[in-house]
Amino acid sequence: MLKQYIDKIGESKDTSKMERLGDMLEELIYDLKESHPDIYEGYKQELYELAYGKKLTKEMAKEWVSEMKPVGEHWTMEQTTNAMTGLGYNFEGVDFYVVSNMMYNDYNDLVVENEELALRLAKDWLNDEDAKDDKLYCYWKNIVKR
Repeated sequence: MLKQYIDKIGESKDTSKMERLGDMLEELIYDLKESHPDIYEGYKQELYELAYGKKLTKEMAKEWVSEMKPVGEHWTMEQTTNAMTGLGYNFEGVDFYVVSNMMYNDYNDLVVENEELALRLAKDWLNDEDAKDDKLYCYWKNIVKR
């Protein structure tokens, strides 16, 4: 029954009704955050994926990289983008930024004296032929401690 009401509001194309519906949903979701935070987080994640797809925003990437251990951000996004271009790689800038810093942090003992190795490992990680296209997002969502 509720879906029918929502569909009817959407069909009307009345922006004031759509805004009110948005306000009601926002209130409901924030009430849910107080009473059932685990359910709230699930809906929040699903809303994010509906809005942006299974991709990291720059803000999400920078937050994740800043919390990486042992060194956090070794390269800025501008530096990884320049390195990617210089090496002839073609990835989403946010993705290469995250994975380059991830390789630098995760394999720090191996790459500290050969930083280009971290960049090459990032390329290989992102070019994983037997992984899903949204590998980085799935890794962030399911593996990373947050």
